[in-house]
Amino acid sequence: METFRPAPDQIVLHPLTIAQQDSVWRTFDELPATPIEVTMDCPISEAGKVGPFCKAQGWPWKSPWYKAALKFVNYANPSFSFSDELAEPAEAGIKRRVIYPILLDPAARPDPDFAAGPLVEMSQLQFAKRQRSLGFPSRALRQEKGGVLTTECQVQSDYSVICRGLEFEPKENFHLFREWAASQGLRFQVAPKLKDGREASGVRFRTVMRFKIPR
Repeated sequence: METFRPAPDQIVLHPLTIAQQDSVWRTFDELPATPIEVTMDCPISEAGKVGPFCKAQGWPWKSPWYKAALKFVNYANPSFSFSDELAEPAEAGIKRRVIYPILLDPAARPDPDFAAGPLVEMSQLQFAKRQRSLGFPSRALRQEKGGVLTTECQVQSDYSVICRGLEFEPKENFHLFREWAASQGLRFQVAPKLKDGREASGVRFRTVMRFKIPR
């Protein structure tokens, strides 16, 4: 095994959007009090690409720190100043990996105020990015639970979007769809202006989706 251990100044992390930071810290039921440095261990492909099957050293895979670290690395898409060296073919039969630290700081967690900002129709928004809706939540599908979900979303100052589940019918199935609703915001990046010329940052909008069990 050939192991690369880059120095801090050799690691380049892309800044996370506000919505991505929200996604990272949503893995915690209770927000930790202090930042934690997590050591990532990532395989290097034959083509010199790092990841995606990384591990967070020293943390159980079900722990919130493990899950948060994997999300962070996925969003930050790390690169290294010695990437040319990684791109060189490895010796036959030699596996390669890179081990490097990341800092998870709970102070970066957003605190959206869904009581603030005007409520607008989704049709008023202009999207710089709009991906297809996520599929049926797997746990709900296994339990054959459907219904109607209302999601409320808010455009952040960087025009990323944070969402939350507002209500669900029938109410007893809501817990199966909360995380799905919260993940919806990552599908969007909003243009700075609404169609009527108003500023998009801070506005709220709602979506309604019906989940029907396939037969």
